[in-house]
Amino acid sequence: MEGEVERRRGHRLRRRADAVVADEVERHLPVLWCLTCAILVGFGVFMVHIFERALYQAPEFKATVSAYEGLDAPAAGAGTAPSFRVALHVGNELSRRPFCAERGAVAVSYAGVPLARPALPGFCVSGGGGGVSLPVVAAGEGMRGVPAGLRLRMEEQRQRRERVPLSVQVTMEKFTGRSAAPAPMLVWCRAMLDGQPVWPPSLYPRFSIVDAEHVLDGWNGGPTIVTPSIK
Repeated sequence: MEGEVERRRGHRLRRRADAVVADEVERHLPVLWCLTCAILVGFGVFMVHIFERALYQAPEFKATVSAYEGLDAPAAGAGTAPSFRVALHVGNELSRRPFCAERGAVAVSYAGVPLARPALPGFCVSGGGGGVSLPVVAAGEGMRGVPAGLRLRMEEQRQRRERVPLSVQVTMEKFTGRSAAPAPMLVWCRAMLDGQPVWPPSLYPRFSIVDAEHVLDGWNGGPTIVTPSIK
C-alpha cells in the first residue's frame, strides 16, 4: 500500500515538474524566436556584405594631359612653376552602384618629382555605365620650378621624339560607393605629356586603399594594388 502511495506521489511530482518546464519554455519562447531571428538576420547581412565586396568593381580612372606651360627651357626661368591641363575621366560601367567623391587632390609628377598639386572638385558617377570628365588645371603654385637636371632629361626625351610619361596621382579622402573601412582612396594613372595615346595602355583601372602616411611618390610600370596596414 505504501509503495502505491509513493508511486502516485512521484508521478504527481513529475507532472508538476513537467508543467513548470513547459510554462518556462512557453514564457521564454518569444525571446528564443527573437534571438533566432536576430542571428539569422545578422548572418544574412554579413553574407550580403561579403558578396558585395567580392563582386564590387572599382570605377575606371583615366587621365589625359592636353596642355602644359612652364616646361620649355627658353620660355621658362629656373624658378617658374609648371602648369598642366588634366582631363580626368571616371567611368563606372562595371558596377551598379553610384560612386561619389566629395573632396580630393591631384598630384602631377615626373620621374617621382612632384610638379603640381591642384585640388579635385567633388563629383558623382552613376552606376551601370555612367561616366564623368573632370577638367583640372594643375598649377605648381607655391612650388619651385622644375630642377635643371630634370628639365634637361625631359627635353632630351622630347628631342628624341620619345614619349614623356607623367604620373597623375589622385587622392580621394571621402567617397561613397564601396563597402570598406574609412581610408583614403589612391589612384595612379599615367599620361603622356602631349596627351598622345600610349601603348601598352597606361591608364590603370585599379586603385589602392592606403594610409595617407604610406603614399609613395612615382609611378608603377603595371597595375599594382598596395594594401599596407591601416593604423
